Amino acid sequence: MDTIKIGKVFYDDHCERDLIAPTIIRQTKAHYFIDGTDNEALRELLSDADYYKEHSGFEPELFGLCRSAVATHAAISKHLESIGAAAA
Repeated sequence: MDTIKIGKVFYDDHCERDLIAPTIIRQTKAHYFIDGTDNEALRELLSDADYYKEHSGFEPELFGLCRSAVATHAAISKHLESIGAAAA
């Protein structure tokens, strides 16, 4: 299966807000390996990550969340490039 390795922080926050998210295939202590074939869920997670990465000037307590969003955005964008799909 086509998976993408991302950190847990942003993904967990995304899911806590009841947004569409890719299925978790497996996990480690700090990472999830998500389904890289669910385009709708990937685009939703990518769009949300884009919002947070562009607003890194949020409150200081959100710094970790924003950094996780940047890393998530990069991982998904890299995956989409590798399969020839355009990133958001």
